[in-house]
Amino acid sequence: MNKNSAVYIRTIRFLRDYYFQLSVTAAALLNFIFMVSFSPVRSLWYDDIYQIFFIYDRSFGEMLDVVLKIDMNPPLFHILSYIWIRIVPYGTAWLKLLSEIAVFFSIIVIGYAGKEAYGAKEGIVASVIMSTSTTVILFCGYSFRAYGYVLLFSSLLLLTYIRCRKNPSFKTRTLFFISVFLLAATHYFGMFTCLLLGCFDLIRVIMKKESPKVFLPYIAAALLVLPWYFMHVTTLSQLAHSFWPDAPGFVSFAITVFYMCGQSVVCSIAFPLGIVGVIILICTKRADISNIQTLTSVICAFLPTVMLILIFIYSAFINPDGSVWVDRYFITLIPFVMLLSAKTSYNILLFLPYIFKNRERIASVVMTTVIVFLMSATCITVTIIYIYGDTEEFEDTADEIMSQEDIYDSGNVLVFSTTQCGRGWVYYISRGGERDMTNITVAGQNDRIDFSKYDTIYVYSVHPQNYFDLNGFLNELSAYFSCESVGGRDDLFRLDKK
Repeated sequence: MNKNSAVYIRTIRFLRDYYFQLSVTAAALLNFIFMVSFSPVRSLWYDDIYQIFFIYDRSFGEMLDVVLKIDMNPPLFHILSYIWIRIVPYGTAWLKLLSEIAVFFSIIVIGYAGKEAYGAKEGIVASVIMSTSTTVILFCGYSFRAYGYVLLFSSLLLLTYIRCRKNPSFKTRTLFFISVFLLAATHYFGMFTCLLLGCFDLIRVIMKKESPKVFLPYIAAALLVLPWYFMHVTTLSQLAHSFWPDAPGFVSFAITVFYMCGQSVVCSIAFPLGIVGVIILICTKRADISNIQTLTSVICAFLPTVMLILIFIYSAFINPDGSVWVDRYFITLIPFVMLLSAKTSYNILLFLPYIFKNRERIASVVMTTVIVFLMSATCITVTIIYIYGDTEEFEDTADEIMSQEDIYDSGNVLVFSTTQCGRGWVYYISRGGERDMTNITVAGQNDRIDFSKYDTIYVYSVHPQNYFDLNGFLNELSAYFSCESVGGRDDLFRLDKK
């Protein structure tokens, strides 16, 4: 055997032995490269500026205090982002990278969850479906909020749950406890996800299908998370009385399901079909919950369905003024949706060869290639259209203001945005602390401001808010300031004291 033949054989063996690991890593890596390539295009948006408002230019204690009083999320991502913004260079792309890393690992983790539950091929399908999800890219990877880590920790929750049920041991229960804690400490919908999973286990304990020891990881995680909840309960109760989302209708219910399916036609068909399949199994009493494949399918159908229905009832009928029906809050359910969709999609691919008679391998390869191509093309197209569409141009607007020739010669300058978190914009205005901020103040509508002490005011109208009267605001200041548009824009104005 010559040297080339030996190398060829070793390569084939390597590909055969590690095709699963290579496939899910390739799906994650291609997704990551795509995200990173376009991440500088679109500025951060309103919620991300809020995140900067919480963590930037504050001590660690001040940050936690502000979060307790204003935000409705647990502290874990605030801590991660507090550290991140202080160690990476300035720029939108660097901030987004924190979440893009979480998405990268989420795609790998969901692949392993699929492999544990169903098999290697189903795991690869799960990774491909998640990697081609526009929801995952745009609202997890391109967000400087908790959602990338909600996706990652929810994927870990599912993986460790499956492993814990396959092989209950101290190690698997410990890993499951860590996953429960991480998710519950990142988002309250994540906490609700863990609670529903615990309810499912309670049913299994009542049916004597599971030992009461199954509750130990939940109890241990709750002991760590509940102190924060009790400190946060005042803010949460205030938000519960009056929160910004509209009460949902049945159309918004369907839109949210489509959102969770990654805005993918394939996943949007496969997921409901998967739920129907689980219902048929249960109704015909063929659902053997002791079987890990069936157990996983039941969980992935049960948990998203029940959570969506409960939140819908609460937001539409029980407390519409305090509705919490926000699409991105349901990102915690995406791993469950993706895994059930992967299993259903794979079953459909197995059925296709029968349609094409004796060309099993050709039919499977061709159809799989076509479907993956269509999913990828749709994802890329929608993502690019979105990031090049209308955007809140915090970064570009900050550069435009700070490039004004007399910015440092105008006396006291106020940079005012119509957001409630105007101070968060100081990251862009100061370029991460690189620019001289002498005599320049950054503020928003919630700050107490004596406008009369400023010689020049820049007003940036961002994130249209019905409760902020921009024209009234400018007219009120017109008695003391002359006003002109900056660069012909209709959202940026300069006011100079008369």
